[in-house]
Amino acid sequence: MHILAVLIKTHPVSSYVRSDGTPVSSYLKGDYCKEKWGKADYWGPRLKDNKSSRPWKRQEEELVLKLLSEMPEWLQLQINAIYRKDKSEIIGNSASANVRERTIAFYNIFFKSKDGKQIISHELSHILYQSLSPKDLLEFKDASGWTVEVKDSKIFESPPKKVIKSDSTHSYEEDFANNLEIYLKSKNQFKKFNSKTYNFLIKGFLYEIYYLINFYLELLPNPSYWVAKTSAKF
Repeated sequence: MHILAVLIKTHPVSSYVRSDGTPVSSYLKGDYCKEKWGKADYWGPRLKDNKSSRPWKRQEEELVLKLLSEMPEWLQLQINAIYRKDKSEIIGNSASANVRERTIAFYNIFFKSKDGKQIISHELSHILYQSLSPKDLLEFKDASGWTVEVKDSKIFESPPKKVIKSDSTHSYEEDFANNLEIYLKSKNQFKKFNSKTYNFLIKGFLYEIYYLINFYLELLPNPSYWVAKTSAKF
């Protein structure tokens, strides 16, 4: 059972003046429940167990829910399940995303890391990558520095000469996830590293994703876990 809300007991509220200038007298506010973390009603039920996973501990649940609540609006994605597992098949992996099943797994070493927020944003970015249109992908490849060369009627693609992380050379998807991870860690650092990729994100792709999400707000049966239609923060 996930603790998604906390009970706020009856307490006095001092008099204050609203932003529109309306004075409000002091009063006694009754008991009410407050979400422990933003969007906990959405993320909480997605912390699941299966035959290959291990049960979640309370402190592990709370850490993951807290970090997920700190993700920007455009990374509040449709995830089917989040699992707790012992270790990855890849040595040193803290977490992994299964983009086909839209699931994420967290491993033992994740809970010893001080970079939990970066790790989560990286894995969510792998899933976000699937939303890139062919146009988006071409623009990202160009901005990041991928090049195409034709030799003897064969096409050769080369990774950027300057990469934001060493494994960015492995694939477009890994490069994309790395770029978003560093972008979220420090926008100024990221902009200095590659202003073209920064502009692609801040002026193009992220706005498209944000407004696409908001467009479907009207179609979702229970959109309470999505962001409000105002104050997009990139």
